[in-house]
Amino acid sequence: MHYLTSAEGITPDQLHGFFVGWPNPPSPETHLAILRRSAAVALAVDEANGQVVGFINALSDGVLSAFIPLLEVLPDYQGRGIGSELVQRLLAQLEDLYAVDLLCDAEVQPFYARLGMQPAQGMMLRRYARQAGDKPPASFKVHPLTPAQRPLAADWLVQRWGSERMVVHGQVYRPADLPGFAAVDGDQWLGLLTYHVAGDACEIVTLDTDRPNQGIGTALIEAARQAAQQAGCRRLWLITTNDNTAALRFYQQRGFTLAAVHRDAVTRARQIKPEIPQIGNDGIPMRDEIELELTLAPPLWPVS
Repeated sequence: MHYLTSAEGITPDQLHGFFVGWPNPPSPETHLAILRRSAAVALAVDEANGQVVGFINALSDGVLSAFIPLLEVLPDYQGRGIGSELVQRLLAQLEDLYAVDLLCDAEVQPFYARLGMQPAQGMMLRRYARQAGDKPPASFKVHPLTPAQRPLAADWLVQRWGSERMVVHGQVYRPADLPGFAAVDGDQWLGLLTYHVAGDACEIVTLDTDRPNQGIGTALIEAARQAAQQAGCRRLWLITTNDNTAALRFYQQRGFTLAAVHRDAVTRARQIKPEIPQIGNDGIPMRDEIELELTLAPPLWPVS
């Protein structure tokens, strides 16, 4: 087991299976945002598959006090001392503070007592409609990427993909160098799509959003569709992996159809990019690339 005290380099694909029993759990993307915005974290990573199997986080004013809102170890990894190790590593990061508090059920108090904490009374307020951490509907605009925004695009991609490089269908891309569209609310980035045009086909290389289920991804796809038509493309297409059932659902709901299954393509891609995980979403082995496409009507105006 490997322990980290930073979420740097962690991707949403490594954060599946948490918030067991929550009726409205945060998504892996929201979970990653929680970790990145915390004052301190400790993570347990299974070195065999690269998955995060336990985490703890703290919020703090950095002067006097901290609060520990979340500690969880995946069910298959419980009983191995991982939770205790996470608490100890987090408390070590907070040792200069006067107060470190948390709320827990009475039956869990002996666990924390063994780690040096004392029972106390507390009060709480819960807004269960906000349990998933979703933000209010976004007000955003979509605009083409500019050269000045490419460093921002590179940072965005590294945070979500763990690298500036992508390998799909045997091709190595640096998406931040490609044309694309950003969805922004003022100075805040909410989503990014990058694409590549070759002949009469436009490939969506990356699509990510910080706020799912708010129309951002759909708006970015529409911007790409219009750009592809203006470029004279007859086909808008993309590659996803066999484990990404959410992406398969998302694109098919927006008119894309399955075009091909490239067996063992991800296995071959690891020869170029070894850091591609062996295990993907929901514990599914990542092996195959799935190609989806959307047929485009000819533009209603001449293409220069």
